[in-house]
Order: sequence, then structure tokens, then C-alpha cells
Amino acid sequence: MKLISTVILIITLVLSSFISANAQKNIINPKYSGFENNGKGWYFPPKKEFKISKIKAYKGKNSVKFFTSSHSSSRKKYNLVCNEPVIEGRIKPGTYKLSLQVWAPTTHPKAFFVSIAEKDKKSTWIQTKLPLNKVSKMKWQTVEATVKVSKKIISPRIFISVPVVKNSKDFSGSFYIDDIQLVRVKK
Repeated sequence: MKLISTVILIITLVLSSFISANAQKNIINPKYSGFENNGKGWYFPPKKEFKISKIKAYKGKNSVKFFTSSHSSSRKKYNLVCNEPVIEGRIKPGTYKLSLQVWAPTTHPKAFFVSIAEKDKKSTWIQTKLPLNKVSKMKWQTVEATVKVSKKIISPRIFISVPVVKNSKDFSGSFYIDDIQLVRVKK
């Protein structure tokens, strides 16, 4: 009986260390992924379509709220930019899972984009569309997409944008974003 218990204990320890070693880790610096530093490092547009909010948060005390009711045809999109490198070092080529927590009321844009790019915006630029049409209203949920990185991205920044559709309500309303994660799933 004691031998069986010892064998089970050893198997459990080996499996748990294997699982821990292969656990997926968010590579985005936590001070930028959860907005808990009151937006420090992020550029917020002067018209305040994006702002730090203490009203809704998935974890912690802050999230980012997007809101617009205008249908300005002079704008192509609304942008929120992290001016600081969001990852120490670089993003290596491979397949990643990009995920964000999103809370949407009844009126919200139909989609938004998250781009990962080098500081100069001319080198590597990867843009991912995240649709909001299947998001349940009035609760936090995960919105995710697969991102394929073909070449390394040095000092990566994150750009979040909501496109403007002329003469349409597809971009009006609001939503909240929290806990951005980028996890490497395949080399």
C-alpha cells in the first residue's frame, strides 16, 4: 500500500512539473496588459474616445473604455497606442493566441482591431480583427484570435483601433477592454 502511494506521488509530481514547464505564459508586460498603472505608457487621444475606467474591470481596478456617439466622416478610425515596448526584448516568429477581456453593453461597435508592430510602424505590422457581434451583452468574456508572426518584432508596441464606417452606426457605442494577453502556442 505504501509503495502504491509513493508511486502515485512520484507520478503526480512528474506530471505537475511537466505541466508547469509547458504552461502558456502571457508575454505582454503586466503593467500594460491590465491598465492597472492608470494608463501610463499608453497614448490616449485628446477627444477621449478611449479612457481609463474604474467603473468596469475584469481583474484589478481599471480597464479601458471606448465610447463614441459621433459619426464623423473625417476620421478613419479611433486609436489607442501603447508608446512603450509591451514586451521585454522581441516577439519571436511563431503562432500566438491574442486574447482580451471585453465587456459590451447593448450598443457597441461591431469590431475592433489589435495590431502589434515595431515602433517605426514600417517594419513588421500584424493586424488582427476581433469581431464583437457574437459578444454577449453586459458581461465580461474572452475575445481571442490566432496571430501568426513570420519574422521577429523588436520592441513591439500595441495599437487598438476601432474603424469608422461612414453613415453607419456600426462603430458607435461603447465597450470595455481589460487583460490583454499574447501567448505563444507554437514555434
